[in-house]
Amino acid sequence: MPRVRVLQSSSSEKIKIVTSASGGNPAALAGGPVISGNNSVPTIVRIVQSSGVGPQGERGIRGITGATGPTGATGAGYTAASIDGLTLSFKVIPVGYTGDYSDLSTVSIGRVVGNTGAVGSIGIQDGETFGNTEELLFKSVTPGLTLTASQTGTSTLITLDAYDIAARVGSKTTNWTYYSGISLLLPSAGEIRHRTNTSQLLIHKQDSVGTIVRDPFLAVINDITDYGESQIRLSFGDEERIYRVDSGSYDGTIFTFHISAGNDQSSGNGKSVNVGGYVNPGQNEILGASNYYRFPDGSTAGTIVTSWNGQTGDVVFADYVSSLNGQTGDISGAVGPTGATGPIGQTGPTGAQGIQGIQGPTGAQGIQGIQGIQGQTGAQGIQGIQGPTGPQGATGADGIIGVDGVTGPTGPTGAKGETGDGLFDTIYASGTTLNHSLNFDNINTVSGYGRKFPVLLDDGSVTFDYIRAQDIFLDSEFVFGINSFSISGSSTVLIGTGNYSLSGRSFTATYQEPGSISVSEAEVKTNATSDSGFPVDLVSGSASLTSETIAYPASKNTSITFTLGATGNDSSYVTSTDTITFRNNNYYGVSSSASLTGGDLGSLTAFLDNNRAATVSVNAGSGEYIYYAYPSSYGDASFTVGGFAGGFSKLHGGATAHTNSAGFSETYFIYRSDNASLGSTTVVVS
Repeated sequence: MPRVRVLQSSSSEKIKIVTSASGGNPAALAGGPVISGNNSVPTIVRIVQSSGVGPQGERGIRGITGATGPTGATGAGYTAASIDGLTLSFKVIPVGYTGDYSDLSTVSIGRVVGNTGAVGSIGIQDGETFGNTEELLFKSVTPGLTLTASQTGTSTLITLDAYDIAARVGSKTTNWTYYSGISLLLPSAGEIRHRTNTSQLLIHKQDSVGTIVRDPFLAVINDITDYGESQIRLSFGDEERIYRVDSGSYDGTIFTFHISAGNDQSSGNGKSVNVGGYVNPGQNEILGASNYYRFPDGSTAGTIVTSWNGQTGDVVFADYVSSLNGQTGDISGAVGPTGATGPIGQTGPTGAQGIQGIQGPTGAQGIQGIQGIQGQTGAQGIQGIQGPTGPQGATGADGIIGVDGVTGPTGPTGAKGETGDGLFDTIYASGTTLNHSLNFDNINTVSGYGRKFPVLLDDGSVTFDYIRAQDIFLDSEFVFGINSFSISGSSTVLIGTGNYSLSGRSFTATYQEPGSISVSEAEVKTNATSDSGFPVDLVSGSASLTSETIAYPASKNTSITFTLGATGNDSSYVTSTDTITFRNNNYYGVSSSASLTGGDLGSLTAFLDNNRAATVSVNAGSGEYIYYAYPSSYGDASFTVGGFAGGFSKLHGGATAHTNSAGFSETYFIYRSDNASLGSTTVVVS
């Protein structure tokens, strides 16, 4: 313990306590006040007051520092803290412990719960764990499988979408009505049409109940793009047909697929079918593994090992390898160092571009700008002076006429030969009129033997043959007939609608009536779809028409035929015909209007024709255009003026409706000269 000197002053009862260096056992002075000394160990002293107080003495000499006391015992403490579950425990170190800490007792403090930490990220349940991870990424290696994540408050939703896969493997099926045949029209809603002549399946985007179904067939088109082929399946109840398709398109309404192989049946018209698309190119053939398996870098392999020595699943080589590079039994070796990380593989090819969306509607056409003012027509150049005609060349001199040769002497006349026997007697003298009047009405009924006469043949030779009555007499001398038949008036008229009136026209006919043969019956009929006032009697050879009508034909450039049928009193029957042809107008002329329409054509000059070709002459005054119009069925025209092609333009962008003065309607092409004020002009249209 520290030494204490008690100094008492002579004039005071106060005691000044001074401590020296520490030392000793503090327990020896227990019970006195505690005074802090220069040591960490408390110093305890007892203060005893003397019986009298003397005067304070002088300060004594500082004492010598005492020797250092022995080291105190080790204090009590705790060590080796640990947490078992939620319980905190320590090892207890007793006061003065000098052991190796192996035999310390344990004291449990109890459950220890800290402040609640932040909510951690959600991992995959029962999945593989990864240390030092600050980011969780999702990747789909299956085309058509998508993963999306969304967070609401402290909840995160991971969504796996296999809708495209479901569509591609055909799980989406709806009903259509099936039709097959050659050159079928495009399908309506709810229909599938099988064109057998072009090997096509045409499917409307709407099924039988009006639901729009696109995904399965768009998936088939994508498969064709990726693999070159896909499939369409039609189910007729228990019957299923598989069509392999190698091309496909979609126009916004109709899917069109070309059938490359598969079921070629086309029966079942009008039946309800389920239709689905399937990702399985090559369904009917065995494909190599390279068509199914791809490595991460996009390359393929012809084969994939799926078993080793008959074992499947996860094969442990130490158990199942029978030999490898000449080694047998359980082959093991030291684990080699971890290889360097390989380079990052190439980025896979970009996916096929999606089908282009349906084109939006065409915007409304803008208002046509105002036509600029036409420039003035330049003055016509002065015609050049015609050159003088050159002088005519001199006529060459006639050649000298040769001298006529000398005429030889006339030979002596030969002796006259004897007259031979004639083949027949010549009763009539030369130059007399032969009389071959007949005493019968029909020479064809006369029979009997004839005499042979010499006959000159076409090749110049002569033969003997019998002479027939028709070799001597004309038909007009013994056969009944019609010499002429016609209807008066124009044979070509304007086509119209309804009935055409024949009022003011007439029929005339002349007959061939030999001998006692004469006309006994004669009437005129038509081939019109309907007529009025027919048949017309024409025994007298003439008949005036007053109220007779015929129906107009349905189309222009068509003729109506009038047929005269006459019977002779010998019962012979003959016919003769005449026609009226119905045509439509072509028009030409001039107008100050810059845009005549179909209703304005009546102001031009009309003429009947059956084609567009014509040559017309007009005089286009100041500000007047030249017009030419004709039925559009005659096709586009070419124009030539003064030997130069062109100069005319078709108005209104094409055909324009026109009704003629007789009520017949059809479309016309209307052409107008590009320039006005052309004066006297001849236009050739071809």
